[in-house]
Amino acid sequence: MGEDASALTPAGPLQGNWRVVRWGDRADAAIMHLQIIHDGRRLEGSYVLLQPFCSIERPLPVSGTEDCEVIDLGGQFDRGGIRGKWADLYMRPGADGLDHRLTFSRKPGKGPLRGRYYGPGDKTGVPIVLERAPQ
Repeated sequence: MGEDASALTPAGPLQGNWRVVRWGDRADAAIMHLQIIHDGRRLEGSYVLLQPFCSIERPLPVSGTEDCEVIDLGGQFDRGGIRGKWADLYMRPGADGLDHRLTFSRKPGKGPLRGRYYGPGDKTGVPIVLERAPQ
């Protein structure tokens, strides 16, 4: 008896820990950390929002001193998955319960992944970069 005798699916290439920064931020300030579980077309995981997230919609450079309700807030992604060349992760960090979305390239080559962060109702998004977190 014991373990399931069916074949195990290997983890997808997005599985692991990621550091997210805004594209073009010379200060290289992480706005969030992600842990992604990649199983086939499905993505799950968790996130932690860091202080620079509070200024995500302001032009760079930002001071990093703004106060907001989501500093050091963590949680689970509500849903996530692969669609074509893109990966999507949805979270609801605010008290309003509205969707926030990360969309990024699903193929982690040798370099970082480029994508966008979309706040509630945002159609253009903020350019972001996902980098593998140091081990």
